[in-house]
Amino acid sequence: MSSTTTFDVGITTLTNVDAISSIAYDIRDMADHLQRNEFLDARRIYEDGKHSKQYDIYGNEEDNLLSLQRMAKGWKGGTFDQFNEDPSFMFQMLGMADRGDSAVDAIDKYGSYADSYITELLNDYSSGTLGAQASTILIVSMYASHQLWDGLRDCFAVYNGYNAEADQTGKINPKQSFDNFIALYVGAGQTLGPDWDGDMLYELAQSGGDNFDMTDGEGEAIVNSDIRELYQSIQRTLSEEDYCKRDESIEKLWLLSSQIVSKMYIPLVQMLIHSMKQEDEAHKVKVYAWALIPQLSQCRPSVHSKLKDYLLDKKYDKRDFPRILELLQQSYDCLGFSCEELGTYKEQTNDVVAECAGYEEGHPMAGFIPRKDVRTLSKVDLDILAVDQLLKFPSTNQNELAQLYFKYGKAAEIDDDAFGFQLMSLHDMTQPTDEQQWSPYYNDYVEYFGREKNDDSAIMKAFND
Repeated sequence: MSSTTTFDVGITTLTNVDAISSIAYDIRDMADHLQRNEFLDARRIYEDGKHSKQYDIYGNEEDNLLSLQRMAKGWKGGTFDQFNEDPSFMFQMLGMADRGDSAVDAIDKYGSYADSYITELLNDYSSGTLGAQASTILIVSMYASHQLWDGLRDCFAVYNGYNAEADQTGKINPKQSFDNFIALYVGAGQTLGPDWDGDMLYELAQSGGDNFDMTDGEGEAIVNSDIRELYQSIQRTLSEEDYCKRDESIEKLWLLSSQIVSKMYIPLVQMLIHSMKQEDEAHKVKVYAWALIPQLSQCRPSVHSKLKDYLLDKKYDKRDFPRILELLQQSYDCLGFSCEELGTYKEQTNDVVAECAGYEEGHPMAGFIPRKDVRTLSKVDLDILAVDQLLKFPSTNQNELAQLYFKYGKAAEIDDDAFGFQLMSLHDMTQPTDEQQWSPYYNDYVEYFGREKNDDSAIMKAFND
């Protein structure tokens, strides 16, 4: 067995991911069976698996195959242990919850949403191949994101003193986790142009890029080339000496992982708009909405609530499209991409949906018109919201991911030339600059904390509680 895996799209991994990438063949075969109305055969593949082998820590093949249903249930009998402290899963649960539900209530109610929905489709003989497509959109996308966060948490564990070499179980293996992500994103069997045939997230992004004229000269979706470059940046970081033992490495992996997750939202928005505009695709609106709208629980609550009402709590009504589009466009910035990155739908056709305009430098903020563009800095409140959301879940690891939001930030981008770094974090705000020392409040801080800087130890203690 080779120690690495090579995909035709220009990616060679650091570890072997042949087995997990083969889950793409399960989706392919499910679609083939569903196309022939062989629903029982499709259900068997979904529940029991067919192509994706599993191995123990010694490299011995296990009796059970990896299946899409096991991925949907977190592999551990539906307890979702695998998704503990996974921001994507946490935002998904809170975004589906009813008003008044606790985080635990949300998991109890909606933790099996993907499996329940796909099982329903696989028992509905009028659903066509939607069960296979929904497996990619709902299960593979969530599990791929989980692998990114898992790799980051593995590195964070090493940074905090965990000795991965002394532990022969392979429990902590950041290279494997990040490689598992790209294996699930691309999938075995993905081909190059002009066909770009595949069954996983790479192929989904190709469809979105085609519909929104967001492909390069070779026909590859811009999202796919961007994610490949970001993943290869992760590879370079993981190839450095002591890569998980330096603060700058953790910060870089955090930034790269966050950027990849943001890129993954783009095809979901593109295909949601496509399914709402095309009557013969309207049956897919619910699938794309389920994958995307709950993630807006990390964004403006009013926008999330309205879109949840339009797309999750009731059946889509095409008369609502203009308002839904407006609300979606208000969410792009929070999700981490621009109007320009999404593109224009069906340009020069009767179905065209124009690219949104984005924000101008003097865009009003709560009625105030700034003299300079400070909107990106103002988004630090989204990091506060994200931390607040993540802290609603029980933690056995000192709320690690919430700590990373606090320490490195995600939403507030800063001009590199002016400040020397890309993101302004809540932690950065506790570190004084020369300008801050002229503040009338600075001396009060120094007198209270007894040191020449603001003190965030109380905040870090609260994360550890």
